[in-house]
Amino acid sequence: MKMRDFIPACILSSFLFFCFLCGILACGLVSCSDEHFIRERSYRRIVENDLKVKLENLSYGEQFESIVAEECQNQREREALSFLFAYMPLCDISDYPSKLYIDAIRTAFKAKEEFRWGKIIPDDVFRHFVLPIRVNNENLDSARTVFYAALRERVKDLPMQEAALEVNHWCHEKVIYTPSDGRTSSPLASVQTGFGRCGEETVFTVAALRAVGIPARQVYTPRWAHTDDNHAWVEVWVDGKWYYLGACEPQPKLNVGWFSSTAQRGMLMHARVFGNYTGEEDIIQKTDCLTEINVTANYAPVERAYVRILNPDGKPVEGALVEFKIYNYAEFYTAISAKTDGKGAVFGTFGKGDLLVWASKDDKYGFRKISVGNETYPVEICLDKSRGDEYVESIDIVPPVASKADIVLTKEEVAENGKRLAVEDSVRNAYLATFASASGSSVVQELTEKLKATPPQCQRIQKAFNLARGNWREICKYLLALSPEQLEQGLDLLDLLREKDFRDTPAEVLLDHVNYLYPEKEKVQTQAAFDAQLWKRYVMRPRVANELLTSWRSFLRSELENVDGITNIIQLAGNVKIFDGYNVQKIPMSAVGVHQLKVADRKSRDIYFVSLCRSVNIPARLEEVTGRLQYYQNGEWIDVNFETPDLVEKKPRGSLNLVYNSDEQGVSDPKFESHFTLADLSELRIHTLNFRNREGIEGTMSLKGRFSKPVDLEQGYYLLTTGTRLASGKVLATLSAFNMKVNEGEMTDVPLLMRKDMADLQVIGNMNVEQQYINANTMKESSILNFTGRGFFVLAFVNVTHEPSNHLVHSILEKDWYLPTLLLYPNQTEAEQFSKLKLPPLPQRVGLGIDKEQRILTAVCEELKLKNFEYPLVIISDSFGRIVFFSEGYNIGMTSLILKYRHQLGMR
Repeated sequence: MKMRDFIPACILSSFLFFCFLCGILACGLVSCSDEHFIRERSYRRIVENDLKVKLENLSYGEQFESIVAEECQNQREREALSFLFAYMPLCDISDYPSKLYIDAIRTAFKAKEEFRWGKIIPDDVFRHFVLPIRVNNENLDSARTVFYAALRERVKDLPMQEAALEVNHWCHEKVIYTPSDGRTSSPLASVQTGFGRCGEETVFTVAALRAVGIPARQVYTPRWAHTDDNHAWVEVWVDGKWYYLGACEPQPKLNVGWFSSTAQRGMLMHARVFGNYTGEEDIIQKTDCLTEINVTANYAPVERAYVRILNPDGKPVEGALVEFKIYNYAEFYTAISAKTDGKGAVFGTFGKGDLLVWASKDDKYGFRKISVGNETYPVEICLDKSRGDEYVESIDIVPPVASKADIVLTKEEVAENGKRLAVEDSVRNAYLATFASASGSSVVQELTEKLKATPPQCQRIQKAFNLARGNWREICKYLLALSPEQLEQGLDLLDLLREKDFRDTPAEVLLDHVNYLYPEKEKVQTQAAFDAQLWKRYVMRPRVANELLTSWRSFLRSELENVDGITNIIQLAGNVKIFDGYNVQKIPMSAVGVHQLKVADRKSRDIYFVSLCRSVNIPARLEEVTGRLQYYQNGEWIDVNFETPDLVEKKPRGSLNLVYNSDEQGVSDPKFESHFTLADLSELRIHTLNFRNREGIEGTMSLKGRFSKPVDLEQGYYLLTTGTRLASGKVLATLSAFNMKVNEGEMTDVPLLMRKDMADLQVIGNMNVEQQYINANTMKESSILNFTGRGFFVLAFVNVTHEPSNHLVHSILEKDWYLPTLLLYPNQTEAEQFSKLKLPPLPQRVGLGIDKEQRILTAVCEELKLKNFEYPLVIISDSFGRIVFFSEGYNIGMTSLILKYRHQLGMR
């Protein structure tokens, strides 16, 4: 039975509702305390109250009582389900069957009883870090029961620490790192695909650990301070203490990962804990669904930063919103936000580096850089700016200093672990060989012949199978279900999907969006004509935002059979009750779930509105740059704002011209989200505009690409942020606030300022460019200089099983890379493993080599005085052996930094 199948009928009377809760949670009329899942009476009352309030708000008490009566067999199960329901986000109520949670509860109890470590896990640790199947914002599935069955025999006789390490080895057999989009796949979808980004790897690994009763949580740094990226890993509770590990990256011991030293430069590392958590960790905030804890002190030196917000008269401001921001991706990203107390004060705990603190209230705002670890507290910030104030301010941001993690592994431990990794790679590769897109597979050819596909259609089908990976059977099922007349439109639908959709969307969902799609010619009466591309993008497309694709079209089309026009659709969506607090993770509900529950968060309500429109052939969207809700009528896009009385808005628009002189400022072609971003400041907070997703705009995301022409923007108040990141991680940032002009024919010119520091590069060491390496293609020895030629070159020491090394290689492949570059692996085995990754061919001037006995690496490390270096180690040297740059460890922007230095060094 699905929770979303219940349609609220009424709210229970307070008396009956209280009696019902007492029957589930209150201690003692017929049962002893040992039968309780929540044995602490005071906490049980907290859950009781939170559940009571939630069920009343959602008008869902009767439905929940029915679920408990049908599904739960005893008091432990009733209390466990009550705990989960009290804190689960709205989508978990509307979009998943109640049996999913009952099965998870029973499996968790079974694991606690069967595994030896179950007896030592405290109640609160089990409650928050084993019982919940939700880890963060992923799609849910039955991984709990599947993983328990797969892992039980493998770990049942091991000590707890060895069991945790063994689970991670099993995870590595199934999944390795590969970048992907922001929607987080379910654990089983990651297994089916064979890869995932770090957020998906951690969700998968936490799910596997919890399946065998080992407490685990995802740790996340939302933004690094020294490089443009983020990362997630796993903390696991073993024998009374929390340790960390790299998800799907097994090591011989806990508290070992490629990020061990990198994390020491972090400004914030946090974890989201399901429910109302009362542990000893530093609590950032408590919400209706989760408790956010600060675990930065587990990895880096920290300090509590205190700020006080003052008005222009010097008086403390109560209730001001304060945002602590980290520079990353050319924006100041909010890591923590809080409101000031009666003394105008607020605090946060961070690593010892620079932050931008931004404060706002009503029609005033202000900001200031603070250097955590080098301030006298409280730091005072004045709300001295108003909407419309124009200014240019330079800010130098310095990240925490680099340091080395104290990790000791013996050569024997490393070698044995390497052998296991190789075996696990072979297990995974054997599975990947079963994909329809694998070499030698005849599936696609047989299918295209059966469908009588034309050559262009055959190419599109082959592409779909390449993207589908382990989900290829569903794509095959979908295509076979299409009639000959539907094939072209069915392929059009596939063209509208994102890559991840191919990997986890069932055939019946895709068929729903083909079989119940209004023909393009059947426009509703209120619509003027619109072209085919607009219809495909904003009617045919099944995706609205970052939600999991579901079968909403047939359901909504049936529900709207008697709905007449856009006015009624606006009214229908506007009647949805909004409870943002019940979805702080911002996980989209399905459109069907919103329609049935009649409760949602704002983002899910907006997705629902777009789905309603598209189901009756009205083009609608969440506008790609601003995120505004819009529908298309009479040749123009109309804004919908459910928070305003008249609902629809239209603002005048103008043209923004970014003015830049590359000869004076060093960067030849500044990149969006690497060197600059634009943000809406109309609400006196930084709301970065997402130009990356704008439809129908060709060219690279750079000043010479998409931004070479004037940018179309609404009238308003904006902020241009630019930044030059130096090799040390330091950033030379500039904030430029401006107002858009909207008079006809008038252009708003804003200088794009890229500050530079010519002292950033200098000779720092020397190397022997005549040293020999083994060419991995010919297996013959050659000198470095023989490959690179005269001038500057890049030398990168990499490791095929190492995530940051793979980041570097992927980045080189993704760019127009023409610099002489030599990738050196430590041995022949690793070079051979690289060739099995099935990556695109290396650029012409990039070579692959083997550093025999790591002689070159040893010499470079001795010269640069690097002890216990971290992969990848990247250096820039000239043909005389003069080293002018090096970087070790994780730096996602490394290739962009090298390309920046290319001009400074005269590299061709």
